[in-house]
Amino acid sequence: MGALVLGLYTEGDTDKRFLQPVIRRAVTKILVEHRREDRWDDLLIIPVHPFVQRHESQERKILAAATSACGYHMLIVHIDADSPFPTEARQNRFDPGFKLVKQAGEKTCQDLLPILPIQETEAWLLVDREMLIKELEINKSANELGIPPARHIESIAQPKERLNDIIKIANQFRRRPLDIKDLYEPLGEMIRLEKLALLSAYRQFISDLMSTLTELGIIPPIS
Repeated sequence: MGALVLGLYTEGDTDKRFLQPVIRRAVTKILVEHRREDRWDDLLIIPVHPFVQRHESQERKILAAATSACGYHMLIVHIDADSPFPTEARQNRFDPGFKLVKQAGEKTCQDLLPILPIQETEAWLLVDREMLIKELEINKSANELGIPPARHIESIAQPKERLNDIIKIANQFRRRPLDIKDLYEPLGEMIRLEKLALLSAYRQFISDLMSTLTELGIIPPIS
């Protein structure tokens, strides 16, 4: 018994507000599916805020985050791919930091897991059109608002800009204007995980997450 503790290091505060509830819900789902939820008193997704200078390299930031998360079961490191090729982002922006963490040894959290949305995290906010419209609180269709189908989400070069455009349209029909920052946390709680599973980046994260949970003995190996 005890708490299952996962650290979360994100590139920005708004990313954290969305990813923290999504990760909590995803891990809970996995534990329930493997009948392991009753083995933990609590599940904690703890944001990690290491003190680093802005000019520090990405790998040094990851090392500082892993040092702050020492003693946690794992550390999830968020990096926007900023391109259609998450493999490159992993190789260039995650792997060097992971290597430093492994070299640092036991004074750091050694189990690191990347979460790499294609382009930007905002792509994930667009994938569940029904929940997005519900949060916008207007009686308009996805087509009227310009919300793309899920199959096109990961091909959008600037999903944050697209989301802002959608909000601008929605604000024409709202009494109180909505800002993009108002959407991250509620959508993190509302967005359906089966909709997120339509995105390759989310599926890769879940695959990596299950592998790490298996390696840690938290869920049993897949037979």
